[in-house]
Amino acid sequence: MAGKNRPSQKENLDFSKQTPIYSQAKSSLFGIWFGALGVSLIAIPIYTRGLEQANNTGVKILLMAIILLAMFLMYSAIRETLSWFFHGRTPLFLDPPTPAVGGEIGGTVVLNHRYPLDAKFKVTLSNHYVYTTTSRDTSRSGNGQTRTTHHSDLMWRESSYAHIINQGDQSALEFCFNVPKSLKPTQGSADSGYTWEVSIVLEETKLRFMRTFTIEAKNGKETSKYLSVKASNSLSEYKTQATLYSELPLTQEDETYHLHYLPFTASDASLAIIIFASIFGVIGLGILLFADAGLASFVGSLFFMMGSVGIIYGLYEYFLETRITITKEKVSEKLFLFGILIKETEIDLTQSFKLIYLDLFKQVPKKKSKGFNKMMVAITQDKKHIILVKYVKSQDKIKKMFHFFNKLLRDK
Repeated sequence: MAGKNRPSQKENLDFSKQTPIYSQAKSSLFGIWFGALGVSLIAIPIYTRGLEQANNTGVKILLMAIILLAMFLMYSAIRETLSWFFHGRTPLFLDPPTPAVGGEIGGTVVLNHRYPLDAKFKVTLSNHYVYTTTSRDTSRSGNGQTRTTHHSDLMWRESSYAHIINQGDQSALEFCFNVPKSLKPTQGSADSGYTWEVSIVLEETKLRFMRTFTIEAKNGKETSKYLSVKASNSLSEYKTQATLYSELPLTQEDETYHLHYLPFTASDASLAIIIFASIFGVIGLGILLFADAGLASFVGSLFFMMGSVGIIYGLYEYFLETRITITKEKVSEKLFLFGILIKETEIDLTQSFKLIYLDLFKQVPKKKSKGFNKMMVAITQDKKHIILVKYVKSQDKIKKMFHFFNKLLRDK
């Protein structure tokens, strides 16, 4: 394994001559929307009619819980949809094309967005024996009908972390497993026989990504061009291109640095804004629904408006994607919302600029070190600013990041 030659980035992302394998994520997405819309269509008329006829507070609270459940399901469906469009169809390309039981099973999953090189995509290869059993239902409600039960017994499983190759706006997730020859290849059907699956899960982030692929394996001794985990970890390129800190999605290509803050990966500060704003909004809505007109109605309207504005701002931060490129001459920032470019900022490094600390809303003096005020590091020039480091609570870490970027930008 250690003697393999690693393919180039261009070769890894050129799969025009290979047949892709797709997961069932698209079908699952339709199922999630079907459930969310179904519950919403039932919950809304129940809520509106029940609210008119409800005479006590307990019933009204129950009706609000029903509508909140429908809202949560719709939120989950929207989040899954955005994740789908964010990552694309995520095809799997196997190498060798027909995986070998007794040899190696390797492959690449292509994502439509670029990830930091230290992002943890856990890849699991598993072998299952699936079968069905039938039994007669002897209960009173079963009426003696025959019941079919599907079973899946795990025969073998192994996990590792994918290696990330970046080119342009895409990331390729490489993996390779040595498969014992004592295992069974693909046999039978999906309801009865031996099956093989590859599953990939993104860990340690709020962005949800999970794909499961069903593959066909045969007996053989074929090897994969992709490196095993142990062999690849010894390569110097993975040592020199690792992220600076776990909170900092920094990658380097020659003399160009990239910072990529993904959507759905909002900090605790952004999520706290959403939570507190939601509390304000719910309190305001409750006052409007249950209180009499007058001062109480005004207070309820004020709380509801404050909560709504806070939720909108928090969701904006939650769905915002930021891409920053640092070269010798400039720092450029692109902001995307739902994949659409909404703002572009550029700072000329050949002209005078400043590096500053920021908290949520304002600049923090360099000497101030108490509390969690130093949450961000930004570069400013004239009236323009670009946030390089977002929402770091540790004073020690953010100071180190400040000095790192100060040296990086001044030495260019």
